[in-house]
Amino acid sequence: MTAATAGSGRAGEWRGRGSYFSWRPAGSGAPVDVFHVELGDPDAPVLLLDHGSPTSSIDWYAVAGPLSERFRVCALDFPGYGFSAKPPGWGYSLSRDAELIEHYLTAVLGATASTIVAHDRGDSVALLHATRCADGRAATRLEHLVLSNGNVFLP
Repeated sequence: MTAATAGSGRAGEWRGRGSYFSWRPAGSGAPVDVFHVELGDPDAPVLLLDHGSPTSSIDWYAVAGPLSERFRVCALDFPGYGFSAKPPGWGYSLSRDAELIEHYLTAVLGATASTIVAHDRGDSVALLHATRCADGRAATRLEHLVLSNGNVFLP
């Protein structure tokens, strides 16, 4: 997304709804600024929307508002996408994005449970998170998982 498209129209509105947090992956990763949007009642059940590739959280623009009537709708741009930072050579991976989801749910949102709706590449990230939840290695509980337009991406 260019600076020209980020300041006006739908992209500007979406960016205006969001904010940033800094996250450092486990191991040797440098910190990265991650863009996220939260809509709805902070006490409502968490609904995390995972985007695909080569897109961003703005994919959820049209449905986030209506869903926020029932849920605390949360969406982020994975590093390298949308309004999140894109540091060269940062070490982008599905497993890092799954680690980011867990950090986002626990440290940023303070959630203990969530429903995840994902599409495309986001499906693979959500499945890695779901595996961690099923194995008891996640700090949050996965209530429901909805996948669409899935691809097979193996870490």
